[in-house]
Amino acid sequence: SDNGQADVLVPTWHNLLDAMGATFAYTSGTLGTNISACSPSREVRRELSESNYSELVARHREDFAAFGATETSCFIGGDDLAAFALQASRVCADPVLTRLYLCTFLDADPLFEGTGVTSGGDPEFVTIPNPSLAALAAGPADLSILDFGLPENASFSCPL
Repeated sequence: SDNGQADVLVPTWHNLLDAMGATFAYTSGTLGTNISACSPSREVRRELSESNYSELVARHREDFAAFGATETSCFIGGDDLAAFALQASRVCADPVLTRLYLCTFLDADPLFEGTGVTSGGDPEFVTIPNPSLAALAAGPADLSILDFGLPENASFSCPL
């Protein structure tokens, strides 16, 4: 959203890939480069939605390894993030780059299946942008945090 509000979506492959281009403005500082607005190609969408993370890594092992990603970890940082930034212009055309972007910047870790539900069958929701509270507090805008007043040492269960 352009007015400082967060958008909420159910993280299916379709929804997350449609929203991905809108997140580039929030990641350019981390990447050190701007990514032109784009939407992943039909081929990229098909490959991601028709395979789980381990299958994708098995098909593109060398490409994932070039960014320090393994079958169990897709988050990239440090020098690997700098190497990713050099290829960022191809993020919507390459399934490996798309998957690494989703993992690193949108928390779509190797367990992410793109169904919109957790492995236990509960619905998932994400906000875009999804900034950390530390990043929000460092900005010039007023920060309003909803406090539920729950005891810190007590367990809590949300009945859905």
